Amino acid sequence: MSTVVYKTCCDSWTPKAIRQSFKEEDLLIEPTINPQEKVVLIITCQKTSVGWGRTKNIHDIVHHLYLAFWDERQNLLFINSTNNKSFHTELAKNIAGADVCRIQGEDIYRCLHNVKRSTLSNLGLLHLHNRAKSFTMHSGSDIKEGLSRASIDNRIKSNLFTRGYEDGEKITIGGSHKGRIWSHQIADDISEWVEWCKHIGAKLLDSSISTEQILEQSIIPEKISERPNLVPIAIDWSPYFYARSDEAVQIEINGTVESFYLAELTITTFSDQGFLCFSISLEGVQIEYEIIFKENIVTYIQLDNAEVNLCVSDKKESLSKWFQVEPPIIRFEDTSVLKYDEIYRPKNNREPYDKSKIECWQWKDIDIKKESQYKANASSNNLILRQDSIQHKVIESLEQENDIVFDDDGAGEIADIVTLKKDSTLLSISSKDKLEFTMLDNLFES
Repeated sequence: MSTVVYKTCCDSWTPKAIRQSFKEEDLLIEPTINPQEKVVLIITCQKTSVGWGRTKNIHDIVHHLYLAFWDERQNLLFINSTNNKSFHTELAKNIAGADVCRIQGEDIYRCLHNVKRSTLSNLGLLHLHNRAKSFTMHSGSDIKEGLSRASIDNRIKSNLFTRGYEDGEKITIGGSHKGRIWSHQIADDISEWVEWCKHIGAKLLDSSISTEQILEQSIIPEKISERPNLVPIAIDWSPYFYARSDEAVQIEINGTVESFYLAELTITTFSDQGFLCFSISLEGVQIEYEIIFKENIVTYIQLDNAEVNLCVSDKKESLSKWFQVEPPIIRFEDTSVLKYDEIYRPKNNREPYDKSKIECWQWKDIDIKKESQYKANASSNNLILRQDSIQHKVIESLEQENDIVFDDDGAGEIADIVTLKKDSTLLSISSKDKLEFTMLDNLFES
C-alpha cells in the first residue's frame, strides 16, 4: 500500500473531474465512484516513448491505476497510483480545488509514531555541508545500529523504511521527504486501503508528534513562511537530479536542450533582506527567478519571457513547476540550508580550525601583492629574485626549522612550498612526478 496526501479546504469534492487529468483517448474505463465512501478509481492506457531510442512509430503501452479517497472529516485527500513518477498535483486540484497542499518534509515522518521496536532497513541521508557528496543511501538488516554518530551528524533525512510493531501487530512503514508514504502490507480490497489512509492521516495531522527520536543526530528542520534573514551564498540542483543514473535529465531553454549539469544555477541577490533571486544560465542565455514564500507553499517565479522546461525521459514540465516537487538547495552564510519551506540549521557551532594554533608573523617590508619569490626577466632567460615577496619571507622562516625546502611554485604543483624534516634515522622522499595529483584552478573556489 502507498499514498500521497494532500490537505484540502473544500466543502465538497468533485470526483468526476478526475477525467480532466487525462486525455480522453488515454482512459481505459470511465471513473468508478463510490459517493458514500468518497472513493474514485480510474484506469488509463497510454502510449509512451520507448526508453532505448527516439522513434515515432514504436511505443510502449502502459496501464496505470489511480485511486483517490477524500476524508471529509480530516480534510485530507489520499492518492494511490501505480504511476510513482508523479505526485499527481493536477489530479488533486481537479478533485479537491486549486488550494490543495501536499504534506511533505519532516511532517511525513509522523507516520512512524507509535511503532515499537522499530528497525530501520533503508535510510537515505542528504548532507548539509558536503556539496561533492550530497546524498547517501544505506540498506541493511538494522541500519541504526551500524551507523556512527559522525555519519548522521548534520545530515537530513531524505527517506526511510522500517519494520516494527504497532498495537501488537507486525507492520512495515516508510516515508519520503518528498511526500510519499508506503508499506509492504497488501490491501485485500479498497476498504482496507481506506482504513489504512485514515490511520496514517490522523498521525500526519497530529502536531504533538515529535520526529526527533527517529534519528537523534539528524537535523530537524524549521518551517518558514518568509525568506530567512541570511545572506545566500550558493544554490544547487536537488540531489534527486544527480541520483537519476538511469534517466537523462535535461534543461530546455527556448528550444536549446542540454544536460542539466551544463546549466548553471547562480544566486543573484547577495543580501539578508528583500528579494531572494537566482538565475539559470545555458549557452549564453540567463533566465532570472524569484522565490516567493507563503504559508505552506513556495513558488519559483520566472522573471524573463522565455520557455524553460525540465525533461526527464518522456516527461516535460516547466522548471518552475518541477521545483515544486524537487526544489533547489540554497546555502546561506551560516551553513544553513533551505529546501522549499524548510530551513536546516547546523546543530553545533564548530570552529573551522583551532584558532590557538595560528602563528602571527610580522610582514614589515613585504609587498603582500607579490606572491612568487621569482619573476621571469623579459630581456633574458634569468629569473629575478624578489626579496619583498610573500614566498621569499615564508621560505626564509621555514629554512630555520626544516632540512630541505622546495620552492615548487609553478603550474600543476603539489604546493607552492614543500618542506622535509628528518625526525628519525630514516628520511623517505617521494618524487613528485611519480605521484598523481588533482588539479584545482583555485583553492579558494573549492
